[in-house]
Amino acid sequence: MSSSNSDNKSVIIVGAGVFGLSTAYALLRDGYQVTVVEQSDQIPSESGSSTDISKIVRADYSSPVYSKLAAESIADLEQNWAQDKFFHQCGMLVLGESEYAQASYENVKRMYPSQVNMLDDDSVKKVLPNVPLNKLSHTAYVNRASGWIESGRATAVLADKCKELGATLIPSFSVKKVLWNDKHDRVVGVESTDDTTLRAHLTIIASGAWSTLLDDSLNKMLLASAQSVAMIKLTEEQYERYKNSPIVINLNTGIYMFPPTSTRYFKVSKHHAGYISRERNAPVSIDTRREQLGKDDSDPQLSISKIPSVMYEELRQGLKQVYPEIAADESLEWKTRMCWYCDAQNGDYIIDYHPHSNKSLLFATGGSGHAYKMYTVLGNLVKGRIDDTLDEEMSNMFSIHRDTQQVPVVDKSRLDTVRRDFLTAFMAEGQQQHNFKGGVDTFGTLPGDLESALQDSARQYTSVVYPAWKTSGKLEDAVNNLHAWMTEQRDQHHFTSFILVAHSMGGLLACDVYLKDVSNGNTLNITAILNQDSPMIGLHPNVFANTGTKLSDYYDKFNKIKDVASGATVLMPFVGAMWGSTRPGKSEQQRGKEKEKEKQEQEQQQATTSYLKPAGAAIAAVSAVGAGAYFGRDKLLEAYRAAVGLTTDHLLFLSNLWNTRTLKERLDSVEKAPVLFRNYYTHLPHLNDRTFCLIPADSDTFIRASNSLPKDEIGAHVGMFASSSNSNYHQLVKDLVTDILKTENMSL
Repeated sequence: MSSSNSDNKSVIIVGAGVFGLSTAYALLRDGYQVTVVEQSDQIPSESGSSTDISKIVRADYSSPVYSKLAAESIADLEQNWAQDKFFHQCGMLVLGESEYAQASYENVKRMYPSQVNMLDDDSVKKVLPNVPLNKLSHTAYVNRASGWIESGRATAVLADKCKELGATLIPSFSVKKVLWNDKHDRVVGVESTDDTTLRAHLTIIASGAWSTLLDDSLNKMLLASAQSVAMIKLTEEQYERYKNSPIVINLNTGIYMFPPTSTRYFKVSKHHAGYISRERNAPVSIDTRREQLGKDDSDPQLSISKIPSVMYEELRQGLKQVYPEIAADESLEWKTRMCWYCDAQNGDYIIDYHPHSNKSLLFATGGSGHAYKMYTVLGNLVKGRIDDTLDEEMSNMFSIHRDTQQVPVVDKSRLDTVRRDFLTAFMAEGQQQHNFKGGVDTFGTLPGDLESALQDSARQYTSVVYPAWKTSGKLEDAVNNLHAWMTEQRDQHHFTSFILVAHSMGGLLACDVYLKDVSNGNTLNITAILNQDSPMIGLHPNVFANTGTKLSDYYDKFNKIKDVASGATVLMPFVGAMWGSTRPGKSEQQRGKEKEKEKQEQEQQQATTSYLKPAGAAIAAVSAVGAGAYFGRDKLLEAYRAAVGLTTDHLLFLSNLWNTRTLKERLDSVEKAPVLFRNYYTHLPHLNDRTFCLIPADSDTFIRASNSLPKDEIGAHVGMFASSSNSNYHQLVKDLVTDILKTENMSL
């Protein structure tokens, strides 16, 4: 199938979504040498916008051009892909009285005169027999030529076809930049983030809104928007009633719904302008362990990025207008997520050359929510641009030179509404023990460093540091107070979600606040818990042995703090009261002798620790660091009063450290929950791999954070958030940014 203009023509395609693979398929059939690179670790990407369980295929557009292209796609699916059985021609019920709906009806009626019919309240029941319906409040028609495609499976089939035709598919290839020649008048290939280079005659950027990161020519033409999707698990009885239903779309509201999958999942969404970032418009395609959509027809383990509560209500109300039975059934399980579109200005695809590349760099992007409807027809359009065979109308429509001030015209079921800002707060919590000072002192520059690193992401992120903890010390009170404070922050700043970053014991609080919010209906939309050295299952026993001989060192340091009154009478009773014995300070000579016998002393301390109650040992270690690093004079005096028996209420929070059953239940709950959970634990590679926290075996949620600077575990624990005390602080920031970006979950 070679042609003269494709002889010896090599092509690199960046992006293995439907745009990239469809283009590869068209070019391979014409004899091109094609290499497709994809930043995710597999092709197709589990989290790419083309990988989903379902996409609508319809010719119902007010634009005759898009109606014609979609009709070609439907014919192609019927004729050339029927054996793959991923296209389900169930028909589509279209509701709406707008000019857009009327124009759509007229276009498809001309193309499918026998398959498109207007409906009334009686005739619609023939389309949906045995299904409880509300009385129609809109004009309605049915288009039996439309249907839906199992997009995840269809993308995988297309990738296999490309390989059969000789394509080279390279996953885990993240493009850092396109390569220009010395004259800067031609692109000669791409370079990856690990400095691997690939060269070709033609480079095609088909990476959605990522394209703006590779060339800023598109910054004014592409926008990333997040859409809200819900999956509802029907009962067996409901599935039997609805399984033969058509797709339903209300062009007045943008609400659309699919017939249930074979695993009884019923999908409902809103095709609207969506949510955007206030700053940068390029979203990030993230690989995430929780994203399991579109692999096959098994039970979809949905990536749960909670949708804004207002959207949840809109979806339920939209569903109520059509299928009141499903909307009213409170027993049904709902799973929700945000999906990302790559919107082109005015909704037309961008299929055109970079204006200064001498036809060596081509953009194929801007799906705008309707690229998948065209499936392999997309590739034919790209090849048409390469061969210069596009007709004049389409050539102008898909041009990079079109008027960017045009009013959106393609799909007014979504583009004539107002986009909403999508604002995410990542909230820092310090050590939340009573008397411990949580806030910027705990985290140093971390909140600002994270906010700065995230400024170019798809969403707008704002750091909010939880102020000093005000509670009697009971964990239940702490949880209620923090939840109430977060609710106030949400309402005041209009946050659409929260990401919790918590240190030490604050991690237990963060988990409990999340679990409380789940029980309250996910009102805060907490998408991630990123704990820092939190003793989720307790402190490592060696902490007590390795710090026991150094308590006097810490004591001397504490004693030098000017605002600490009577160090010997304040600190040591506090530690002693909790540990069970008061250890007097030692002289420099004594400490020198101890250092000479460090190994023997450690063994002795380990033996001593074995006789201690777990609570006493844990509190001793935490209080040793807490008193010096976080206590001011007033706090030390309060601690002293506690130590001598005036009050012990502040110890209630720390008591959670010896309730092993509660610790395990909490960890099990968050690890199984639809939230991104991490616990970065300090690790001392230069000190026999010691750690501050106990680490569960075979856990993928506990992430090693090595630090070669501290002298012991407590030094590592309190020095996590400064490059002067943490040799890998900057890597920690990068890892946290990666985790935060995973919550964006590009899909659909």
